[in-house]
Amino acid sequence: MLYDKLLEPITFANGTQIFNRIMMAPMCDDSSDNGYVTAGQLTYMRARAANAGIMVTGYAYVNDSGIQVAGQLSAAHDDRVAGLRELATAMKSKGARAILQLSHAGRDSGPSQAAGKRVYAPSKMDFPWLDYDVDEMTTTDIENVIHDFQAATQRAIDAGFDGVEIHDCHHDLLQQFFSAYSNHRNDQWGGSLERRMAFPLAVLKAVKETIATANKPDFILG
Repeated sequence: MLYDKLLEPITFANGTQIFNRIMMAPMCDDSSDNGYVTAGQLTYMRARAANAGIMVTGYAYVNDSGIQVAGQLSAAHDDRVAGLRELATAMKSKGARAILQLSHAGRDSGPSQAAGKRVYAPSKMDFPWLDYDVDEMTTTDIENVIHDFQAATQRAIDAGFDGVEIHDCHHDLLQQFFSAYSNHRNDQWGGSLERRMAFPLAVLKAVKETIATANKPDFILG
């Protein structure tokens, strides 16, 4: 039949086999408790674990200045690993591969601002839809966020996930650097197309290095 191929296994280049070719997209349930995994999230994932060869969580923020919505999952602290491990186990309970999506909301970190955290973006400018000020990131800020993506990747590995997905769209921080609208920098992180690409590519490189250091050649990176 037309769709039979979707139900066939597939093996990735890194040797990981998936039992079918269906992926559950990273739908954001926004039901965590201060970033901690909840029983409702475990039930939600278990109910779907037999259907998709790959399951992706909703976005998990990599530091406390990058929270986009209340109820968002956290990969920002070591004390979240135990809950993330339960989540990965629930997702893998019927044979699916479990992927943790990692994100930073940049300027759109309203809940971070409400909690008294510093909110930042590639450039300081007026964003007419925001009712709070946004700082321009320093070189140290940029380096710290790159490290935060690395640390979150290590937590995903420690929690038993089969991979991570870097959220690089929908006007999150990485896309804000890529966008000529929001990136007015004149240093190595902005200006030309190549320099606007530098930050997301640096995050990608750092995450790859973390996976390599952990000796996880079968770990999936999306």
